[in-house]
Amino acid sequence: MQSGQLRILAYFDDSKELEAFPGLKSAIDQGFDVNYPVVTGLFAPAGTPPEVLQFWSDQVGRAMEDKEFVTKLSHVGTPVFQDLGKIRSFWKTMQENTRNLVALAEKRPKD
Repeated sequence: MQSGQLRILAYFDDSKELEAFPGLKSAIDQGFDVNYPVVTGLFAPAGTPPEVLQFWSDQVGRAMEDKEFVTKLSHVGTPVFQDLGKIRSFWKTMQENTRNLVALAEKRPKD
């Protein structure tokens, strides 16, 4: 991007302006009804033992106590969740947003 060979056209998140890319507009601000934020996280396969999930949840909790780490996440617009209920709600919303994104892509004229 710095060389000028790559240009970012939009970001797919309805959050505030991304600090890492001042002046860059969201897809929504440009008239596209798409919300698909950057997601960073740890995922485990179905059936992972609860004690393993708890171990990693505790580790993430410790990381989230580090103000420098949280600040760096905020610069790229990454949503931060620790509560399992909020994470599930977030992913349910993301599933719907993905359906909408696919529907939008299907409306694109065929070549």
